Amino acid sequence: MACGKPIIAAVIGDGAEVIRKANAGMICKPDDSVELANTIRAFLKMTQVERSLLGLNGRIAAISNFEMTRLVNKIDHMLIRTIQQNGLKKI
Repeated sequence: MACGKPIIAAVIGDGAEVIRKANAGMICKPDDSVELANTIRAFLKMTQVERSLLGLNGRIAAISNFEMTRLVNKIDHMLIRTIQQNGLKKI
């Protein structure tokens, strides 16, 4: 997603949800070659603008949600909250 390219992924669970929420690509079930082929066909029928928009959506989502400083801050806040909730001294 960070590369700004549209994604075709044969995944379920969190990976699929991230792509779906970002509207960054197309998802199909794992281990289903027929569905994968149909997904690729549908992707190829999209216009270049539509495909580019999927890539751009992914890039925006990656920068907004997964940029390193932002992730470090999220982890830092989570650790502090966990320490405080467990009655430990603040660092």
